[in-house]
Amino acid sequence: MGGHAPYVWASYGLMAFSLAALIMASRVSQQRWLKQQRRRHHAQQRAPIISHSTSQEH
Repeated sequence: MGGHAPYVWASYGLMAFSLAALIMASRVSQQRWLKQQRRRHHAQQRAPIISHSTSQEH
């Protein structure tokens, strides 16, 4: 590589590290979002049902 091997391999390493970090961050973010959605769903399931009637009976 004409003396440029350390720079080339360092750039490959940095790219691989960045890609792995991006994948891990995406998975963590997805898991956090899914957990939040499950909590919201369970909260809605436990909440008492309140009926709001818009029509008035005479």
